[in-house]
Amino acid sequence: RTPSYHNIGCSSSELKVGLHGILASSRNLAEESDGGHTTSDCAEDEMFCWFMCQKLSDFNLTLTTCSDQNLLLQCTSPRDEVVPDGMAHGDYYPGCTNSTDPPSPYPLIDQQDNMTCPELWEEFSSSEGYDHVVDLTSAMGSVTHLMYTITDENKIKARLAFNNVFGYLAMGFANTLDIIHNGMNGGNVLLAIPGGDYSPVTGLDLSVPGSIATYVIDDVDSAFRHWMDPVDSDEDSSTVAAFETTDCFTAITFESDHINGKAFNIDGTDEMIWAGNSADHFVGYHGPFSR
Repeated sequence: RTPSYHNIGCSSSELKVGLHGILASSRNLAEESDGGHTTSDCAEDEMFCWFMCQKLSDFNLTLTTCSDQNLLLQCTSPRDEVVPDGMAHGDYYPGCTNSTDPPSPYPLIDQQDNMTCPELWEEFSSSEGYDHVVDLTSAMGSVTHLMYTITDENKIKARLAFNNVFGYLAMGFANTLDIIHNGMNGGNVLLAIPGGDYSPVTGLDLSVPGSIATYVIDDVDSAFRHWMDPVDSDEDSSTVAAFETTDCFTAITFESDHINGKAFNIDGTDEMIWAGNSADHFVGYHGPFSR
């Protein structure tokens, strides 16, 4: 089965959660130009990288920093891969390197067995015990259902079931002030990952147990390495959350009246984001699907 890449925010579904149900609508940010820039727009002290003009000073660089070390100023990544024209989406930034390695795919994780998994989905995605079900599936995407109930204590009891294997799975509040990445940057999310000791070079260490925790996505830098430390607060200890994974499917469940202290608007609506990845263990591959 083809792996699915469903990005938090940039190509996400906007979920409006309220007392009378959840409305889902699709939002998409044109991937070809995150900042609306072209190479010719960049100033002398900027580099066109990750489809936008990035200031060298933001990376402690000047026009001569690299040449003074007999290195080239290039659009590069933590894996020391380079994009000469700057037109690649991912964790790319101006840096000093003489590498000539082009971007390469992350190692693909074990995929679903198309012979056995389809007949197991109905049971895994059962809505028993929940009052509402929302189908979040989009064209070319993995089937995804959100089940939820509003409890007598005005908490949201929810389960997000993802018909694919476990790269990561997340959902949470969009940051309505973020117009560049469609609510992702600055978002408060519950994120389940299958390992730990994350490295942007090697990904998650799967010898470390998986976890689910609250995270705040960085206001500016989208790559997971910039916001990889979960929130640790008394408020978050009141959120009951868990994840479930099989050789076929992934799910997260939670019960709370908030995420990272941001309360659900039970009598109105909230803008929410979700994401699933079934391709790799690098917590950040950006795919083409609008969610």
